[in-house]
Amino acid sequence: MAFECAAPIRALPVPLAESIGRTLARAVTTSQDLPHYASSAMDGWAVRGSGPWTLVKPGQPLAPHRASPIATGGVVPAGTDAVLRRESGRTSDDMAGVPTLTSSGLPGPGQVRDAFGPQLGTVLAMLGGVPAGQRRIGDSYHEWLAALSDTGSRPVERPDVVITTGGTGRSGTDHFRNAIAALGGRLLLDGIAMRPGHPAVLAELPDGRFVIGLPGNPLAAMMALMTIAAPLIAALGHRPLPNLGQVTSGTAIDPDPGRTRLMPFRFDNGLAYPTHHTGPGMMRGLALADGVLAARGQGTRFPHCRSRGPKP
Repeated sequence: MAFECAAPIRALPVPLAESIGRTLARAVTTSQDLPHYASSAMDGWAVRGSGPWTLVKPGQPLAPHRASPIATGGVVPAGTDAVLRRESGRTSDDMAGVPTLTSSGLPGPGQVRDAFGPQLGTVLAMLGGVPAGQRRIGDSYHEWLAALSDTGSRPVERPDVVITTGGTGRSGTDHFRNAIAALGGRLLLDGIAMRPGHPAVLAELPDGRFVIGLPGNPLAAMMALMTIAAPLIAALGHRPLPNLGQVTSGTAIDPDPGRTRLMPFRFDNGLAYPTHHTGPGMMRGLALADGVLAARGQGTRFPHCRSRGPKP
């Protein structure tokens, strides 16, 4: 009766950070392509011609048999034929350039939008944490060290958990591990056999703070957040581990021996179907999902998969 007495209120614009839990009044159309410039999907080297290559500084057009270091999201220099993965090559020089984050306006070449930060506080609160604010720093080692050293002016201000995004790779521009080591901390988890999110790291500092290092790509970061932060926050809050349900996949899942595949999915007639647009840097597939599949080991025709339940 009460439901029939009311009608939907008129649509209103709200800031992005306050939109979680609300319903879109109309479709949202992006104002830019993704990616909006020729960017690298991995850490490594932009190369031209056949190897071996002579290294040049980043940002310069490549001549034949030349290469320049490049980080994930970095601008691909003119003349590039391919990007060589970091794990597939060796060099004694590392001059990679790093993309910068932007949270407002249209990002230009070499800039990437912060698609993860605006939702982080709300997701942490849904997991049972108490967000204490965010700080954006640069990619230098000294900035990382200073930020992780800052415990607040009073003991009550010291957080139980610090969460970082980016910097967990193995390139010369990734400083998570070196900063933790310099502070006398120890690594509890150094990478996870899963995709996306495998570069995630969990560390503990001498003062008892936990530090969760999330990958820089937003979907990879969200999957690592669910894998590491959710159970850690539950333990700190005297709560049991989050329950995982069972669902049946309605489609074949390719084998990935030795790894757990995390895939946003939608229900259709009682079966779970992985969504599209689920690359490590894409959030669209997760936004459309009912939950996340955790499929382990060999792929099968119609596997029973673990489900991380409804999305936040």
